[in-house]
Amino acid sequence: MSKISAAKADKPEIDELPEGRKIEIDPANVIINTEGFAWRTVLVRVPRDFIQDDLRNRAVWQRVQKNPNVALCQLDELKIVAFDESWIAGATVAAANVESANLVVHKVQSFKTDEHRTHNDGTNEIYWRGNGYGIRRMSDKVPLNNNVYATADEAIDTLRIMRPRRAA
Repeated sequence: MSKISAAKADKPEIDELPEGRKIEIDPANVIINTEGFAWRTVLVRVPRDFIQDDLRNRAVWQRVQKNPNVALCQLDELKIVAFDESWIAGATVAAANVESANLVVHKVQSFKTDEHRTHNDGTNEIYWRGNGYGIRRMSDKVPLNNNVYATADEAIDTLRIMRPRRAA
């Protein structure tokens, strides 16, 4: 056996994450935006612990690839958004099978602007929950309610209503 074939035999079929890290993308966070004749455009929201370097790892797509409704196909165009919306990446699926997907990442950009800064009143703060905005205490990070607000402005208005008024 040559050195090249021995090296290929030692290489695992799917990239593995470092010991102790188990990152998988939930198929519920994969949204098909458009479906054309040749490719689809897809929005993917990655989990909280996902970092930009994980885009290179094919193993994170295992759960997505096992779901036939959202499984990625070659040439699909992806918009990948971080959980906290701090960055966004554009990618194309180079190869895909039932266990993994290999991406060509075009560009990763910072996505935070001044508008994304969280609001706080010194006691409570507005924060991103992954599917919308929420209100929590700043001291112990406990949510004040289980409501999800579509916009930060809606959450800020609710926070103002919840704030006790001063006696005149």
